Amino acid sequence: MSGATLRAKLRWPLVSYGGIVVLLALLAQAHMAVGSQGIPVLAVFVQRDLGLTRTELGLFVATAQVGACASMLVGGWLADALGVRRAVMLGLGLIGLGLATLPVAGTLAMALPFLLVAGVGNGVASPPITLAILHWLPPRLRGMAMGLKQTGVPLAGVLLAAGVPPLAEAAGWRVAALVVGATVLAMATLWGLVYRDAPGRARAERRPTARAVGDLLRHPGIASVSLFAAIAAAAQFALLSYLILFLYERRDFPIVFAGLVLAAAQAGSLVGRIGWGVVSDRLLRGARKPALCAAGGLGALALAALVLLPTHLPAVAFATALALGVSVLAWQALHQVAVAELAGAERAGQAIGLTMAILQVGAIVGAPLFGFLVDRTGSYDLAWLLFAALLAASVVAVAVGWREQAGPT
Repeated sequence: MSGATLRAKLRWPLVSYGGIVVLLALLAQAHMAVGSQGIPVLAVFVQRDLGLTRTELGLFVATAQVGACASMLVGGWLADALGVRRAVMLGLGLIGLGLATLPVAGTLAMALPFLLVAGVGNGVASPPITLAILHWLPPRLRGMAMGLKQTGVPLAGVLLAAGVPPLAEAAGWRVAALVVGATVLAMATLWGLVYRDAPGRARAERRPTARAVGDLLRHPGIASVSLFAAIAAAAQFALLSYLILFLYERRDFPIVFAGLVLAAAQAGSLVGRIGWGVVSDRLLRGARKPALCAAGGLGALALAALVLLPTHLPAVAFATALALGVSVLAWQALHQVAVAELAGAERAGQAIGLTMAILQVGAIVGAPLFGFLVDRTGSYDLAWLLFAALLAASVVAVAVGWREQAGPT
């Protein structure tokens, strides 16, 4: 049966198909996250095989993030121009192709183009996966649906961390990369067969221009939310990169136990990604700003708590980690819904692509900046408190700059 015939048969009512779209988006998000979650797992085995230095290992991991940052805005435009179905297929296809062909690389220089392709695929796929939720779900359900979609990222991280190392040890990292890439390509095929573009969605003909980007950034709400996203992403990657080391070096936790604390934060993010959506949709009747400010404010307090509370006590450390997970690791769904609704249907794809590109800058800069501060001052405390202050300042910017109208219905 052809893809067109199968899609023609899928004429379910909006509510029924909306649920299928949420499931598809969750699966697509998880497979898209392979580009960011899987490459660091593979990198350990690549380093051993190719004899990479630590600096070269960092370049190996960062290349995909650079590709994603460079292509987010284009991905948003492609979603508007080609439609969500084709844009997601293209993005996932590039990720799968980049990873499936990575095994031919025999040196770091040979590997970088394949990693860049995978990163570009991430940037192309991310905005249209978000638009799928916005196109098929009514405003009163978008926050919760977006939160469900976002759980694909930590779920992918858990599955890759558990599955890739045994496969790479048994068969080599090249086989593992090929299997992971083929899995992403299979998801691209599934998306193409089952997903259909929402009716009545006009495709944008204009390419992103400097003027169009400037118009979006001059919108006070979009500008303030994008600033928040960049700072929150910086805090997120700093937390993921240094929490274990902080607890091991400064709180004398065994490193395995410190890993369990980080796992608690990841578990909190699963709850938070869905929970903030429910709060926004149900309790706040579709208002996004109060929930986003609450997540950011709690995150700033939790970052400061790493320093100000007795986190050498295991119970306090776990409680703080849960708070960090619910906040610093769980704001992304609210951010994406807010930007799309602020931009409006015609510019939603470009707006999401733009703000995700800005977010990626924070993701790239956050961990190196945190590490630089610790190296220069010899203190984790100053770095945690500075990131807490920056996050709090970004919350103030959202509160002042974004004058949200009554929540959508």
